[in-house]
Amino acid sequence: MKPTLLSAKELSTTLGISVKSIQRAYRTKEIPVVRMFNMLRFELEKVLPWLWFRMGGGEVVDAAIDAGGGCLRTTGAGQVLLPWGATE
Repeated sequence: MKPTLLSAKELSTTLGISVKSIQRAYRTKEIPVVRMFNMLRFELEKVLPWLWFRMGGGEVVDAAIDAGGGCLRTTGAGQVLLPWGATE
């Protein structure tokens, strides 16, 4: 499956947050990004699980995503966080 690459403006529209928030998260290395020549693109399939994991209190975000795990453990006993689109 081809990744969905979005510009900062497209990602901000998708997530409902400002472009400045996306840019700030990129500059502080808080959000995964793909460099294409002189353009920055955000891979939706990595950004959404990353944000869900962050909001759920996860600590090792990149390692969990890179490992390709089917789900991520949360702080709730017996609860898991499924990556975006995992149930489709």
